[in-house]
Amino acid sequence: MSQPEGAEAKEAVSDERLNRPTAVDGQNMSLDPLEAVAASWRLIVVIALLGALCLALLYALTSDRYSSSTTILFRSGDPSSLVGTLPTGFGSGNSDRALNTQADVILSDAVVEPAARAVGSTASAVRRSIEVETGIDSDVLTLSGQANTASGAQRLTAALADAYVSLNRQEGVRFLETQAEALQAPIASLTARLDALTVAGSVTPADESRRAALVVQLTELTQEQERLRTNAEIYAGQVVVLSAADKPDIPSSPSPTLGAVQGAALSIVLGVLLALARALGGKRLRSGPRSVRRSRDSDGRRAYVGRVHATKS
Repeated sequence: MSQPEGAEAKEAVSDERLNRPTAVDGQNMSLDPLEAVAASWRLIVVIALLGALCLALLYALTSDRYSSSTTILFRSGDPSSLVGTLPTGFGSGNSDRALNTQADVILSDAVVEPAARAVGSTASAVRRSIEVETGIDSDVLTLSGQANTASGAQRLTAALADAYVSLNRQEGVRFLETQAEALQAPIASLTARLDALTVAGSVTPADESRRAALVVQLTELTQEQERLRTNAEIYAGQVVVLSAADKPDIPSSPSPTLGAVQGAALSIVLGVLLALARALGGKRLRSGPRSVRRSRDSDGRRAYVGRVHATKS
């Protein structure tokens, strides 16, 4: 083999070695999180300050919101000791299901619209400002209303509770009155039959016995009708307000101080992630493969142009 060919082979081997990744490259790709954070601490501080300032300013520009709450007991099952049959829709089965149904009733137009008229607002605005919570294994509903003022929140919650109590009572009264009216037809029929027996010229013992039975039936139905009408007048409903709507002392909306803390915490997390990404990108840039090309210098000898892998001495 001639000397030039041997030189060409040596140069090819040198080129391959220069472009081959070394163990140093793998070491350079390792990332120390603490070192990355320490190197970008100024960036993290700036991001944290900006985040705290922005969120605090946002909370400061947002108007305060006050929240008032009241607790309501829904007596599942027999709505009153005066009534032996449950009205349709009151429910006497699963307690949680009955309570969830009542929560939907509170959010319905039948309750929201009267409450909106009482506070001089709209049904849609009231529905956006209220919240109903149901307890686990409990018959207590927690009703909350929000407004821009403490007194406004109290009025809204109280109006909603009053509308719900009134609706519940009206449903029970309507049921009792309907049951009482349903007895009017059989009472009229029995009365007509008794009048027919009385008008008859001759009354046999059988007629007397039949008449006595009709009187007993008429008396029972009349008493039941009177009982239902009396119950309708004094019926209080299945709902009892346990605690009246309170007047809040402080806003329930977050304060600018809390916004600053939250903004700083979130921004610090973002800053750390950016610092790690920045450090990892720098490692890859410094440890990537280097392109090497050859050229001839002025003396005609081969020279390598470009960056090569860094090696330790």
